[in-house]
Amino acid sequence: HILLRHNSCTSQLDRGKPKPTRTAGEAEELLLRLLPELALGGAAAFTARCKKDSDCDTNLRGGDLAGDLGWLDRDPAKNRKVPASVVRAAFTLAVGQLSDIVASERGVHLLLRTA
Repeated sequence: HILLRHNSCTSQLDRGKPKPTRTAGEAEELLLRLLPELALGGAAAFTARCKKDSDCDTNLRGGDLAGDLGWLDRDPAKNRKVPASVVRAAFTLAVGQLSDIVASERGVHLLLRTA
């Protein structure tokens, strides 16, 4: 998953992190520009782009699991660190499918379902 935070984010999970300077519109525009590359490049391109651009916690920690949301429960309440809109979007995707842009209190997201 690729997350781009923006200056309108309201999530309490991001307290203590530097406030992004990009606007929500700028974050969405960046993701829109990535869509063709990601749609053609598959999982390898998605992972590479996540490691380069994502503000998600797994990417910021580094390592091979950059962008990995792990296993999600269909009940958004059971995925406390993953916004409900992201959980709902994840379960609409087929394996290998790339999502549209998903907005949440943490920023804007792109998802690639791998399992």
